[in-house]
Amino acid sequence: MAAAKDQKAKFDAPAVDWTNDMTLASLPETVRGFGTQIYYSPNLGGVLTYGSGNLAFIRNAKNPAICDTFTTNEHKGRIQVVVVSPNGEWIASGDDKGFVVVWGSRPGQHNVKNKVQVGKNILDLAWSSDSMRICAVGDGAEQKAKCFDYASGNTFGAIEGHSAKILSVSFKPTRPFRVVTCAEDYAVNFYEGPPFKWSSALTQQMPGGHTRFPNCVRYNPSGSHYISVGADSKVLLFEGKDGKFLKDLAADNKDAHKNSAVTNISWSASGKQFLTSSLDKTVKLWDFDEKEGKAVVSKTFTFTKGNKGVGASTQIPDQQVATVWADEQPISLSLSLAINYLDTAAPDTPKKIVQGHQKDVRGFSLDAKSNTLYTTDDNGVLCKWDVTTGVATFFTGCPRSHDNGKALVACAVSSDGAKVVTVGLDDTVRYHDTKTSVFNTAGTALGGQPTGLAVAKTDKDLAAVTTSNDKLVLTREGKIVSTTALNFSGRCVAFSHDDKSVAVGGSDGKVRTYSVSAADGKVALTSTLEGHNGRVTSITYAPDGSFIASTDINRQILLWKDGKQQNSTGWTFHNSTVNDAAFSPNAGLLATVASDQDIIVWSDLKTFEHKYQRIVLAHPQGADHVTFVSNDKIITSGTDRCLRIWTYKAPAAK
Repeated sequence: MAAAKDQKAKFDAPAVDWTNDMTLASLPETVRGFGTQIYYSPNLGGVLTYGSGNLAFIRNAKNPAICDTFTTNEHKGRIQVVVVSPNGEWIASGDDKGFVVVWGSRPGQHNVKNKVQVGKNILDLAWSSDSMRICAVGDGAEQKAKCFDYASGNTFGAIEGHSAKILSVSFKPTRPFRVVTCAEDYAVNFYEGPPFKWSSALTQQMPGGHTRFPNCVRYNPSGSHYISVGADSKVLLFEGKDGKFLKDLAADNKDAHKNSAVTNISWSASGKQFLTSSLDKTVKLWDFDEKEGKAVVSKTFTFTKGNKGVGASTQIPDQQVATVWADEQPISLSLSLAINYLDTAAPDTPKKIVQGHQKDVRGFSLDAKSNTLYTTDDNGVLCKWDVTTGVATFFTGCPRSHDNGKALVACAVSSDGAKVVTVGLDDTVRYHDTKTSVFNTAGTALGGQPTGLAVAKTDKDLAAVTTSNDKLVLTREGKIVSTTALNFSGRCVAFSHDDKSVAVGGSDGKVRTYSVSAADGKVALTSTLEGHNGRVTSITYAPDGSFIASTDINRQILLWKDGKQQNSTGWTFHNSTVNDAAFSPNAGLLATVASDQDIIVWSDLKTFEHKYQRIVLAHPQGADHVTFVSNDKIITSGTDRCLRIWTYKAPAAK
């Protein structure tokens, strides 16, 4: 389990003390035209909770760089909703296979309490205010919802009456308890209990009922009212205790959402205001008079300007798919992958925008001079990160892909930091300007699917790409310089510190080095390094040119100098495939990451004894990339879709 900030990781060698300074987490997964579930809990330091892939995220609302994650084999599918119990002791997560898992909220100790199946797909869930009951809803042929005891799984009545997928649920926060749901049968159902049983419904055929899907339903904090919102632009108000329909708050409000689906509604902690998000690319702030049962739009957030101080590349003119309140701070989620901290004093300019990936990180390259990390993902997103602050910015015009959803499999920043090179599964290479942060839509065909990418260490325009059709392609400013046929499948490539040679790791377990002609880009084989027992997964040169480090799928880490293996037995202290390796700037340390979820930092690069420090379970499900920011700081990424920044310091001498 990944540690929260300031929580020490465990190691099998205590020589160095490690801390996780930042966790730059994945964002919730979003789907065009649909709402997304994101919740806030004032407990655990005040956190936003959501799912992405098969992980749950517990992210500090005030400082999003503090994040805890949870994954378990109990979840067989994608986690779609994560909610903390009102007492802060438990968290419930629901997935698209119909399972609700209840687990402890303590960071690093998320022991599973219970697992309950509810139909075939969980779309929303709610806790009772006494933290004893959970109501989960979704889809299923025989069962679409269940209200059950969090510890035993025993049911409390039956949540029945819907003929289609149930999209949302809310628990009345005060006694007597009530439950409300809304579904794709256009009905908003009201249940009394416990044990819960159907009491009434507002259907499409009834006056005022939803005429299109009702997307979300939520009780206000006092339980006096609840509101449902839908694809018909309606904002329907109900009496909280008896479920009586009162009015459509949007009907006579000229500033309400018009002719566009409303995706979500959330209440402020005081209950005096609520937010609605819409596919019209706006969020509305409503002032609510609980006594009179009236509401009026007081602010419209339009997202027409970027985040101050970050630049135009953060503009997010896109559908708004969720809202949530962090105490009295209104927040929205954009389809375009941004969590927006809204500013009531400047409705067109969020106070803060948190961006990031929502798919696996594939490309990973640091410009150490500017402390900027560049990353790409399976969604085709190109992103840059300020590693001192954790702020992420998307490249403007990025279509989320090179070509219709194709992944960007690798990226590398040029030696002068002016360009970042990407290769994608559309079989092209592209050079992007880092100063303007504009995505370059013009690519150069490689003639094959890229498998590896490297940029020169001194030549600011030169890049090398290995392809699946056994070619080594050199490019300059996006133009092909040379193409060399290989007699093996190249999987990774790296330039030497002086650009006079490149090393290519192969599927056959061999590392080959080639001389490079600066004049015409021609390459010639100079040596073949044999020692690996399986496919080479990464290759890197030490900054001073003293070593080559290579890793493979059979856990081996080999160090080479002058064509000879230095660590004669090889280092096999990881428990599965080693995915990446990086030298520190002073060439005194080597960091490696593996599918065993661990980071190992090797400290003896002279006699090659087994001296190392291990951060265990650094990335749930596997660690994929690593690079040094400085001699005492590393950045890693993993299958958990997170970037993590770690620092260490030698213990004081005794």
